[in-house]
Amino acid sequence: GLIVQYSLHGYGIPVELLPVTETGNVKTANLKQWIKLRKFRERTSSTTANSEVPIVVDCPGLKDVIFRVGDSYFRHPGNVWFRGCIEAKYDAFENASSEEKERIVCDIVDGILNSDGHFLEWGRDPKWWIVVKDRGAMRLKVLGAFRNHRRRVKGHWNAQEVQSNTDKFVNQDGRKRQKLDVGDDNGSSCFYKCLS
Repeated sequence: GLIVQYSLHGYGIPVELLPVTETGNVKTANLKQWIKLRKFRERTSSTTANSEVPIVVDCPGLKDVIFRVGDSYFRHPGNVWFRGCIEAKYDAFENASSEEKERIVCDIVDGILNSDGHFLEWGRDPKWWIVVKDRGAMRLKVLGAFRNHRRRVKGHWNAQEVQSNTDKFVNQDGRKRQKLDVGDDNGSSCFYKCLS
């Protein structure tokens, strides 16, 4: 059980999606959900011309960008590629005018759609992947990704600044950290030592 799951996880297989618990019990919730999805698709297959019927997907493709609460979507290949696009265009986006920002967002949306990818959202009820058809909603997803990336970048820079300024602070016990030459042959070795 658990040893096999650790081995599979070592090869990048998402063990949380396996239909078996750590104790060996079979999970049936996903199977029941899949049967429900198949019944829905069979019922709506005759009405595919109706634009009100949502387009559902059994399993997201490698180029699909998926949106779901939690971090299970974070490692999805389409999302990794999407974050790469956001990171690559982040500097240009931050320094762009409103019109240029709109063009950058549209370029990212077009790039995903032209590569046979889709924007997918996890439905609340029923619980399955639904294709986002509205281009305005797609653009909002991309703008949200830029906003989230901006937060990560600012958090990263703030953490670096705090880390680089630690030598200016006094420890709680009142002692400062100072460089101390231990006096080896060439005098180049320095260690930090708390001095009272």
